[in-house]
Amino acid sequence: MAEQMTSINYEMLKWARENSGTSIEEAYEKFGKVKIDAWEAGNEYPTYAQLRSLSDYYRKPMAVFFFPHPPKMKNLQASCRTLPTELYSLFNRELVFEINKARAMQLNLYELYNDKNPALVRFSDCVFDTKNIKKAADQLRRLLSAPLYEQKKIRKMDDYFEYWRDKFYNVGIFVFKAPFNDLEVSGFCLYDDEFPVIFINNTYSHTRQVFTLFHEIFHLMAKTSGLDIFDDKELTQLTIGENAYIESSCNRFASVFLVPDDDFTANYVGIDPHNDDDIKKLASLYSVSREVILRKIKDRGDISNDEYILRAEKYNFEYFRVANKNKNNKGGGDYYNNQVTYKGNRYIEAAYTKYYERKISISQLSNYMGMSIPNLETLAARKGWISI
Repeated sequence: MAEQMTSINYEMLKWARENSGTSIEEAYEKFGKVKIDAWEAGNEYPTYAQLRSLSDYYRKPMAVFFFPHPPKMKNLQASCRTLPTELYSLFNRELVFEINKARAMQLNLYELYNDKNPALVRFSDCVFDTKNIKKAADQLRRLLSAPLYEQKKIRKMDDYFEYWRDKFYNVGIFVFKAPFNDLEVSGFCLYDDEFPVIFINNTYSHTRQVFTLFHEIFHLMAKTSGLDIFDDKELTQLTIGENAYIESSCNRFASVFLVPDDDFTANYVGIDPHNDDDIKKLASLYSVSREVILRKIKDRGDISNDEYILRAEKYNFEYFRVANKNKNNKGGGDYYNNQVTYKGNRYIEAAYTKYYERKISISQLSNYMGMSIPNLETLAARKGWISI
């Protein structure tokens, strides 16, 4: 009979399950009700193999099960305080996994930069007039040093996202990407005075990813964490109390920033709001999705809300049909290119620089990057950096 791990803290078993976003029903289905109830009550203890399975399923290092007390971490829902309670069901295992990765990246940033954000002008130190959307957009554009004419010149969508990621980095916001398994959420942000981070769902189009960036930055401007829900029709119909303004203004802010109202009005002359080709023309001008243009036309009162919903759903269906086809044709993509896409050049350079300066070990670099040592060597070679 396998020996039970009697030295573990049974309280940590319940903490790990709850902190991973795993429901008690999911744990029962995976391990059995009798075992879970006995383990979490401290009446029995899992074997080493069972503890390894729990560690893998809850996505926690085995060491946490030996902690004397559960660590105090802010409740995920409380972090996203503007989200209505009706949508707390979004915090499933997959989303909690991504949020925990974001928290880990925040800790990495604190260690890599010795607790101090490297930005000369920190976003967190700025005060924005979030009650005036247009003014807030103008304030942010000046802070980012991103004039509209410069934005319009970028034609390649890969370059477009990286342009904004660099602009955000320059004011102390780190942007990471991951292919979320949860397609309901386009991205999220975690507010922090020193290292605010934004996580983007890489599954969506680049135009949607950029829109999500600016949805999330409005949350950060209001000093809150938040989610960008892909289909927000339900959200707009919910009563969300004192935080209603922030949540309802995020998409409006992203639209006003990326497609300023005055400039849009000037380019709207001769446009047929019911013509998809005209919508596509304007979307290309600002490098945004057709849905963003459609939303602005709806806000002008030139199409009904019902027409907006129907056409937006059509655009989204067309996108996912093409995206799934391309995904099936291309496979998983290049591993090393994916790592650069997910983590961003700035983060990767900071981690490798720390190693080259002999301030961290190769094992620590592996932990920061979430990559094996042989893969770290290959990535360095691809970058033309010194061999590790």
